[in-house]
Amino acid sequence: MKKWLLGVTTGCGCVTTIYLLLVFILPAALLVATFQAYVASVYEYLFGDELPDTIHGQPAAGFITAAFADPDYYDRFGVLHTGIDIANSRGTPVYSTVDEARVVKVGYESDGYGVYVKLQDEGNDWYVLYAHLRGVAPGIHTGATVEWGDVVGYMDSSGNSTGDHVHYEIRRPDNAQVNPDKSKGCC
Repeated sequence: MKKWLLGVTTGCGCVTTIYLLLVFILPAALLVATFQAYVASVYEYLFGDELPDTIHGQPAAGFITAAFADPDYYDRFGVLHTGIDIANSRGTPVYSTVDEARVVKVGYESDGYGVYVKLQDEGNDWYVLYAHLRGVAPGIHTGATVEWGDVVGYMDSSGNSTGDHVHYEIRRPDNAQVNPDKSKGCC
């Protein structure tokens, strides 16, 4: 005897199994995977590895307007905040926080980072990213080398931004974001 389940004939077990998989099991698995990723990021924030000694200091003068994994940021924009935001006036210099680094990317994203500079630490392959810049400093281009304290750019509100600030991220070699507050002398 055939039974109808929301218009799906369930005469054989395979159709019912597929229906249950698509409607109930798959969404539940995605929800669990999303929750596990969120828990992992919170764990990393609270208990993650310390940063290398070659990354230290604050990239710009100013005050923090959004912290790493800031719940208020998540409430406003619906995404995890992957760095810290330091606000000050437009044109405030942004400095390298890496002892010795190579510029691996200078770019622009209108719907994200705006003007940004990405550095790779020469000693351990960690990355540092500075975003929402007005522009980059003279001599900053892909392949250039910088040292701690060199100006890499200037604060602005380029890209998807609500005010003048620098978005500062630190990433491990596997590209996972790490809380910049863990660096010595930061923020």
